[in-house]
Amino acid sequence: DPRTIFLPMDILLLGGQSPRHLEWSRALAEALESHGHHVARLVYANWLAGTRVIDIEAEVSAAAELAGPLDRPVVVAKSIGTVIATLAIGRRLIQPAGEVFLGLPLEAFENDPEAVGYLPKLPPVTVVQNEDDPFGSAEKAREFVSAHAPRQWRFETIPAVNTHDYVDSDAIERWVEEHI
Repeated sequence: DPRTIFLPMDILLLGGQSPRHLEWSRALAEALESHGHHVARLVYANWLAGTRVIDIEAEVSAAAELAGPLDRPVVVAKSIGTVIATLAIGRRLIQPAGEVFLGLPLEAFENDPEAVGYLPKLPPVTVVQNEDDPFGSAEKAREFVSAHAPRQWRFETIPAVNTHDYVDSDAIERWVEEHI
């Protein structure tokens, strides 16, 4: 509807574990900001150190601090960022309007019973998984989410993609705006 009033929103952006997500998060933040949103982007300490070894507890605290001044943000999280977001939200350190989770890392969740226990308590969440994501196929991710589902959730499968990359900023923005 062309009469729809666009409401810019606060977005908390949490990337994946690999240092390459420093650039991914910068590019996605720029794309979202170019449409009027305010993006708070967490830069993980391990990205700056150039290592894949992430301190999840330190990043949960950093995410909570970064989210402090935001007004009910939508959390956009990729891969290990989904675990960090789930822990921060479950511990009530962040109180978002909703979440967009890109590429659930199923093994990381399965190894973190605290995060799994918080999944049913999440605000509305959209989970996006590539059909053949190497960190968990869309089929396995859907089964996992449905077994631990919050009250309101959606699942989107990106067909015929076999990577752990989620780079369609227009689609990500659409999923974010569904949480207004």
